[in-house]
Amino acid sequence: GDGRERLPPTAAKMPPKKGGKKKKSKAELEAEKEALEAQLEQERILAEKAEAQRLADLAAAEKKKKEEQIAYRELELKKLTHELESCQVEVLAAAEQLAAEEAKKTEELEWAKYTECDDKPDASSESEINTYISQEQEKKPDDLDEALAQCIYTETVATDLLKVMAGAQCSGDNTTQAGCEQFLHELRATSSTKLDSCSLYMVKHADEFLEHDQVLIAKKQAGIRIGMWINMVVKNFRGALKPIVYPEIGLQVDIPKALNTMQIGIRLMYHPYDNLSYLDASGADDMVLGGVMTLDILALPPKPKRVKPQWVLRPTTVDFGSELQPADTPYSGESAGAGGGVAALRCTFQVPDSVFMVPEENPKVVAWDTQKLKWTMDGIDQNTNEYNSANRQLRFHTLRTGAFALVQSRVVHLPYRQWKLEPALKVSETDDFDVDDDEEGCIHYTLSLRSFDVKIQIRDAVCQLLEPNLPDLYLKDMAPGELLYALFDRGINIMPTDADAITAQGYDEGVSPGLTLKSPELEAKLNDDVAAAAASFDFQGSRWNRKLGKLHSAFLTRETSIYTGGNAETFDFDMALVESDAESRSARDAPGVGELASPGMKSAIVVQKEAEPKPALGDDPVAAAAALLADDEEKVVDDAPAAVEETAVEGEEEKKAEGEEAAAAEGEEKKEGEAGEDEKKGEEGDRGAAVVPLMVNEQFDDTRLNGSDGVQTDTHVYLTKSLQDICSEEAMERIGRSPPQLKQTVQQLLLLTRPFSFS
Repeated sequence: GDGRERLPPTAAKMPPKKGGKKKKSKAELEAEKEALEAQLEQERILAEKAEAQRLADLAAAEKKKKEEQIAYRELELKKLTHELESCQVEVLAAAEQLAAEEAKKTEELEWAKYTECDDKPDASSESEINTYISQEQEKKPDDLDEALAQCIYTETVATDLLKVMAGAQCSGDNTTQAGCEQFLHELRATSSTKLDSCSLYMVKHADEFLEHDQVLIAKKQAGIRIGMWINMVVKNFRGALKPIVYPEIGLQVDIPKALNTMQIGIRLMYHPYDNLSYLDASGADDMVLGGVMTLDILALPPKPKRVKPQWVLRPTTVDFGSELQPADTPYSGESAGAGGGVAALRCTFQVPDSVFMVPEENPKVVAWDTQKLKWTMDGIDQNTNEYNSANRQLRFHTLRTGAFALVQSRVVHLPYRQWKLEPALKVSETDDFDVDDDEEGCIHYTLSLRSFDVKIQIRDAVCQLLEPNLPDLYLKDMAPGELLYALFDRGINIMPTDADAITAQGYDEGVSPGLTLKSPELEAKLNDDVAAAAASFDFQGSRWNRKLGKLHSAFLTRETSIYTGGNAETFDFDMALVESDAESRSARDAPGVGELASPGMKSAIVVQKEAEPKPALGDDPVAAAAALLADDEEKVVDDAPAAVEETAVEGEEEKKAEGEEAAAAEGEEKKEGEAGEDEKKGEEGDRGAAVVPLMVNEQFDDTRLNGSDGVQTDTHVYLTKSLQDICSEEAMERIGRSPPQLKQTVQQLLLLTRPFSFS
């Protein structure tokens, strides 16, 4: 309406046109594409060539490494085979010397026995023991004192038989050991028969022992205790239970009123040994402490009639011909232990002083099942078991009669926390010390159990207990097996079996019960080799041993300083490795090259140290673990030869280059979603950090130690050869002059105690 021409809105806003870039022709685009493809193809060819060269270099290096491993393995087997063959003469000579000394010792013992004119049967003679058992089975004494005397004499024969059995176990003679176990059971069974015989006489002739309207007899000899109560005149009593007490022999049973109204006999016995577990074919997880208590409720025959002062008519029945008869009560027979409102019998017996450690909390009492031939807890209220340490009395409630025993787990003191075997100066009852008499020829063997140590002194063929302080065993001369059986009888089991390894609880936190046993061949080799060097070297267990499996064993060793200042200044311990050759690193690196002849074991001194890794510090487990790893890597680099350092550097450079190439290749592709991926990875990292352990997962370093000449030591068939590379000439000379019997005694102790499998 104002007369001016208006432009369209779009026309007003359009910018002025500028000159545009010239568009590439189709030919130019095709040329650029072909050039790029040619460049990529060239790069691909170069990359393939580089990869092929890298693989070729790796193959060549691997081939060279494999050739070196095969060459080393061939040389190693050649050296080991030569050592095995060349040392056979020494081994046979040592065996002959030991056999000659053993024969001389046997001859001296036989002559001593002959001059003593002792008619006691020879425990090592199967025929004499058989004859003695047959003769004892025929004896049926009526007099209690006579029966006890015969039992004590039989026990002296059993003691001799135990020595023979222990010796057979030490030498690996399983047949003789099994025969001795059977003879031992049969011998002690004759003692039970004698006590039954005199008990039967007391039951039949109860009127002859009557005093104050009852029969109460109690006697003991050499640990065997027996008490007899016969209720011929029924009397009422106050209270729920009537105590039948034998204070002279430390036995007691409290019976309910129902039994007091019956004419019965009650016999209590205590044998200071366990003659029942032998019958349990399945084996037991528990061991009997001290011995076995027996409670019998006996039936009485009809009362005799006195016709004249010198005439007594005693009725004879089939039931009371030659055996004791149990009374008809709820405590015996098939219904025994069933309960059903039956009042319990309360039994008390005194645990012998010989038992070293009695479980004061929750003592476990078991009964012998005559049908199943095994120990059972049926019919015994375990919640009421009480042990009084002041008078060593154990009290329990039972709904059955028969044999009872206090037991504990066979592995209550196992496995060993540590073990040590070291030359030492002799300990004697007098503190006098004569250098000429006491230097060399003495070794101390220490086993650290869960709560105490067992320490044994070894001299020639004799063992002496030093710890714990058991007065009847301290410094007593005993054979290895004899001493260990004596400790077993006192509740200290350091003769573990394969079955014990199943239930033994290790010391590592959170570990399940069960130990990995070393193979029989490895254990035997370890026992022989360590015993051979024990006169001149200190040995002790290593924390690595339990981690290496059944075909490898590690322990610490060093040359002893006991003879040069009493170990005031000592050498550092080195790590010894004894292993199955077939499972060693050199055999795995070069399979099929060959194998070492039986027993196929070898030893070496290796660089691995015993020290635990440093504990991780701080709240961040990842950082703490990384710090530990960095510390370990630093140690490896510091200790490694120059060639190893160079290889490590080259490896790091290769990894760095490969990492840079990978980053460049992936850099262009990673654009979108980067933040989301980083967040996701951060969350995963946090979850992973929570399960990283504070201790680094260690690996055993079996690299062989360098000798004094700076050259890496060899593997050897015999441990003494490995030790020769790191010790003085004097140490080897001391090994050479150590008595063969001393080595054998050490070997037998190691065989029985099994420190390499149970530590």
